Amino acid sequence: MARSIWDDHRTMPASPGDRFRDSTEAGFRMKYRLPILAAVCLILGFFAIGDDAFDRATQISFTLPSIVDVKTIEVRRTGQSDVVLHVSKDWTMASDQAAVDPNIQSGLSALFSTPIAMDYAVPASADPGQYGISEHSIELVMKSGQTVISNFRIGKVVDSRRTFIQDQETGRIYRAKADLRSLIDRPAFDWRDRSFFKRSFSDIHSIRRVEGGTSQWHISRTENGAPWTAILPVGITVGQREADAIANTLATAEAVALGTAESFETRFSLHATTFDQSDLLLHFGSENEDGTIDARVDAGPVMRLPKHQKIFLLAQAQDLRNRRIFDLDPTSIVGLSLAGPEKLILKRDVDWAILSPPPRLPLKRRQADAFIEAILSLKASGFGTTAQFGDVEDTLVIRQVDDTITKLEIGAPFGKGRFARLQSTPDRVFILPPSAVQLCRTPRAIFEAQPD
Repeated sequence: MARSIWDDHRTMPASPGDRFRDSTEAGFRMKYRLPILAAVCLILGFFAIGDDAFDRATQISFTLPSIVDVKTIEVRRTGQSDVVLHVSKDWTMASDQAAVDPNIQSGLSALFSTPIAMDYAVPASADPGQYGISEHSIELVMKSGQTVISNFRIGKVVDSRRTFIQDQETGRIYRAKADLRSLIDRPAFDWRDRSFFKRSFSDIHSIRRVEGGTSQWHISRTENGAPWTAILPVGITVGQREADAIANTLATAEAVALGTAESFETRFSLHATTFDQSDLLLHFGSENEDGTIDARVDAGPVMRLPKHQKIFLLAQAQDLRNRRIFDLDPTSIVGLSLAGPEKLILKRDVDWAILSPPPRLPLKRRQADAFIEAILSLKASGFGTTAQFGDVEDTLVIRQVDDTITKLEIGAPFGKGRFARLQSTPDRVFILPPSAVQLCRTPRAIFEAQPD
């Protein structure tokens, strides 16, 4: 048989270049074969797992109900009283018909606005404890009338968005597509609305304290932002910060625990009126060992107010008085003549300096500002009478940029302090504590000893 040129080509020995090219191509194929195969397997596996997870999720028919179908929610947990909520337009506590905390009501309404689906069903043989579920777990029972439409226990929360739950009817554990614990895991008391009045500081027109049927003090203002004045006792100067603190605390008071209704007896009451002519009446009972005080509105539950609110609401008439001696702007002060034997005179042109007695002593800006602020922040430790004041023994003089003069007159001793008064209001006698007296009589040596 005749041989073709192609036969001759196949039988020809390979050149060195051909052999190199063949070996390179084979090496290339071997080098990338394994990574390519691995990538293909990974992609196929991803689709297989995704399809399997999708199939499992779509096959779970169990859901938690929409709030539309629910009339009662019972919350049970070990060591606490059961909480029963009546679900309606305005949610209430079944125990005493108190309102449910509005934040909880809106939160649960949003959470259960539609049925909550499951995205995973735990194998029936799994240990519930692994998923945070035991006989001590929070249990939720949702009813429509007397019919239980859902009863489940709450377990662990995953990635703040999903929660393991156990259906109490079947015992099966699922993973719900919602964070159920944040709203539901709370002490029994925290389910209720803890505020006494849904009001704000700006609403309050007047407040009076009533004890034994008699008004002890009564303060009022004409509008929000206007100064408080005393209706009773007559003639006292009301401390605006003190009055603001009482009004704000009363309007926004929130309880921290339930009190004991059986032993509650009213010791005194605070009666506030608002600018829209509403009455706010809060009755106070006894103080408790933990620093709280029992309080209630008419026909409302007895609840306990915390210590940091109580201290403002216990105010007596003398606590309303303005204890601040000066009501001046520090930036308006241009001169100061101190009390004491040296009679130091401080003056501000561009910077502060001691002018008298000589020699002139320039003061550091921060040093002078701190001293002026301390003088203007002086507070009385108590109050006295004009008879107790006695004679003027010393005077502190403050000059403002508009040449207004304010004089603080220091009178007779009271313990280690002194009686004092402003020259412009001689009938308002107060007591300067010892530290205030010393500040008014600051000697030159104190300024000279200040570090740079």
